[in-house]
Amino acid sequence: MDKTDIKLSIDDMAKAGLNFGHRVSKLHPKMKQYVAGIKSNVHMIDLEKSAKEFERALKFISKLVLEGKKILFVGTKIQVKELVKEAAQACKMPYVIERWLGGTFTNFETISKRVSYFKDLENKRANGEFEKYTKKERMKIDKEIESLRNKFEGIKNMEKLPEAVLILDLKKDDTC
Repeated sequence: MDKTDIKLSIDDMAKAGLNFGHRVSKLHPKMKQYVAGIKSNVHMIDLEKSAKEFERALKFISKLVLEGKKILFVGTKIQVKELVKEAAQACKMPYVIERWLGGTFTNFETISKRVSYFKDLENKRANGEFEKYTKKERMKIDKEIESLRNKFEGIKNMEKLPEAVLILDLKKDDTC
């Protein structure tokens, strides 16, 4: 773990636009140490300090992955939904890309019961057990399955609480 040193290119970070912060009026006091200057009423972020913190975060994440622990990816903004889903599926980790469900951590037992109900409905539909129902009843069941899929698709294989949560937007996903 310690032998693999993660190097981030500051030039690549600048090309990606990571040096642009918020407007001057939106500065959080704890972020002052990461601000390098002001340009056009926008704070410019110090990329050297940011690269060190990114490396620290990446080392933490890789340590968790090497230990076989789970990380829950949370990104509900439209711009990052697909990216979060692809990254989480590639890593075989749970994810949330729709609305965060209150009680996912604090009331995990109830959430896991709903997830098992969702899995049961999917299995029954795959096995053709709903063919005996009328067309209207099957449509109602399909609508319920789709609603549950929106809520639980990313966490349906999560048997226990994750060891870490990666939140991509703290402002939008503050409830999680």
